[in-house]
Amino acid sequence: MRRPSTEIRDIAPTERFTTYGNLHYPLEQTLVESFVKAAIDEESIIGHSAWGESLKSWVSLMTGYLEVDNDALDHCPDRQAVEWYSHNFGRIHETKFGPIDRRVSKRLGSGKETPIDIRGSPI
Repeated sequence: MRRPSTEIRDIAPTERFTTYGNLHYPLEQTLVESFVKAAIDEESIIGHSAWGESLKSWVSLMTGYLEVDNDALDHCPDRQAVEWYSHNFGRIHETKFGPIDRRVSKRLGSGKETPIDIRGSPI
């Protein structure tokens, strides 16, 4: 029986996880990759579902609030995951719709926006 590629093996590679004691925390690429692969699986099995949309929203939150760059999956061996991420949130998406607005504001358009983005860079 084949094991899923996102399953943590007994010895996790240090470049994909941070270890504290006996806990393995996924780094940026691994975390995004696992959500993207789950979203792809959900789309291919069911099509359009609430769970698939939830997965997309989590990837969107990682892209915006956790400062995941649009090239986060460029070194991923799964070409389908790279293409899906690039089309929905990465380079292809930014080429079509412009850069993602990373301003920290609940009142976008009110004139009270923070003049810096999440990373502290001036807008």
